[in-house]
Amino acid sequence: LTGETEGWYEEFAGIDTLVKAFGRPHVHDGTYSSFRARRFGAPADDIAPERFVVFSSNHDQVGNRAFGDRPAAATRPLAALLTCLAPFTPMLFQGDEYGERAPFQFFSDHIDSDIATATRQGRRHEFAAFESFGHELPDPQDPQTFERSKLTRVGEPAGMRELYAAALALRAELAGEEAHAHADGRALTVRRGPYRILANFSGEPWPLDGEPVPTAGEVRDGALAPLAGAVVR
Repeated sequence: LTGETEGWYEEFAGIDTLVKAFGRPHVHDGTYSSFRARRFGAPADDIAPERFVVFSSNHDQVGNRAFGDRPAAATRPLAALLTCLAPFTPMLFQGDEYGERAPFQFFSDHIDSDIATATRQGRRHEFAAFESFGHELPDPQDPQTFERSKLTRVGEPAGMRELYAAALALRAELAGEEAHAHADGRALTVRRGPYRILANFSGEPWPLDGEPVPTAGEVRDGALAPLAGAVVR
């Protein structure tokens, strides 16, 4: 969805990991992690899917980014659709429901100067695995880092609240339905009960073969635009 492949993202760049994630709560369920250079995780097939929480962003995946930037506006509708219609329990990060634009940066308020210094150094070390990163990080101890992270209540793109409402209403119909996912190139199909959830991760339009309800992103000439999704019966 983001197109990022550096650091810990390298293990989740392929659509095959998303296919697996729809059917099992953990992509790493005892498999080898190239980022950690060891096997990681454990299977959880004996635990009901709804006991796991799923999200497209949270305080870690946003706040622990170098600049705390949220997912790009163009990716938010599709992320919302997939999160709400996964078989797991969805969680929204603050502002997701309307597409908050403000970043959520890593901030701290350590009184001990040694701890403050260690925090700054730790942040710089964390991004050593990102070859493209060479910028100065926001200072976690600077009050402005906190101020920049406050919600503005201004979001984009338009229609996010309505999309979440429609997706969550449909989710109620799908309670207890298993998810069966497969990929066709960079296009994802997830079948749950009588519905198919479609997501276009390719750079080309993907033809629809049904009436979409609801849609996430742009649908034109009967096809899903890149980074768009829909649900069809």
